Amino acid sequence: ANRSIHVGVEGFALASIMGYERLDRLKSCALVSVAFMAVSGSAITSALVVVYSPRMVPDDFLLKGTLSNVSQDVTTPHGRMFAVALFIGGTLQLSSMYTFLLYRPWIPGVDAALNPYFPKPYLLNRVENVVRMVWVILPNVGYMFTAALPSLSENDGYQIALSAVHNVAAPLAIAMCVVMETIQLSHGEQAFAHFGDTKVAFSEYGPLTFCQRARVILLIYTWSCILIF
Repeated sequence: ANRSIHVGVEGFALASIMGYERLDRLKSCALVSVAFMAVSGSAITSALVVVYSPRMVPDDFLLKGTLSNVSQDVTTPHGRMFAVALFIGGTLQLSSMYTFLLYRPWIPGVDAALNPYFPKPYLLNRVENVVRMVWVILPNVGYMFTAALPSLSENDGYQIALSAVHNVAAPLAIAMCVVMETIQLSHGEQAFAHFGDTKVAFSEYGPLTFCQRARVILLIYTWSCILIF
């Protein structure tokens, strides 16, 4: 027998939001995965040059100690790989809008009156929307400038402009990513406060997952490396 299902306006709207979110999240995950492989490939290529062909590195590498310094010459294979792959990675991440779709909405910002069902990226408050927009744009644009404009060891004339933009864009992009990840984990997901227990930080999310604890450990390691560097 045929059975008809009656869905009200609210049910249809909720189903539409959930369907679009799942599709957008899948696309975002695919783009970020490809970006990760591209950036990893660019870093690995330059790292192999440092380890196995140290004679190919610039004379000031011991002073600067960065992979972008090794890859400043785009006529070399590792230089071209670094520039192209990092630029593509930044473009893909910027297109993915991963800060909205792959990160959980901030627990303190969840308003039951505005988001009565469960936290969804389409129903964030205005402040969080602005922060996540800045988070996804500034670092990735910085990575694109870093890839396209190398910091040359020898600057002649207007070439100093390349180094100036590169030396500002690269550290600011990295700093923005690390700071925002810290805010996301500490404030948004309360992962630091509940790292060692099974207490539910937010009823809709449940206890912390293995992935969240791994991100906390990786973040602490990253801050340690930054302080040493």
